[in-house]
Amino acid sequence: SHENDGEGIDWAEALGESQDSVATPVREDRFLVLTEGGGLAIPNALLPGQLHNGGNYIISLSKLTRYLGELAESAGVEVYPGFAADEVLYGPSGSVRG
Repeated sequence: SHENDGEGIDWAEALGESQDSVATPVREDRFLVLTEGGGLAIPNALLPGQLHNGGNYIISLSKLTRYLGELAESAGVEVYPGFAADEVLYGPSGSVRG
């Protein structure tokens, strides 16, 4: 069990153990405006807060998706990878049927 101060799963540790992956904490941000001849660096102080990644992690998206699928299946959700849905099917009570 991976507890994180009583707030739930420590997903970074659980992901690493389940997928043989590493969630690397972001150490610094760099924002560049790319041009044909290179790039122009924008100082972090000029960037809005939404573009700062402090406290975030760099991970493999495919491994995260696999991990979330395993969590969903362990919670009883049926996952069918490789099948695209065309529409949501609702039952008479408004519940999702498929």
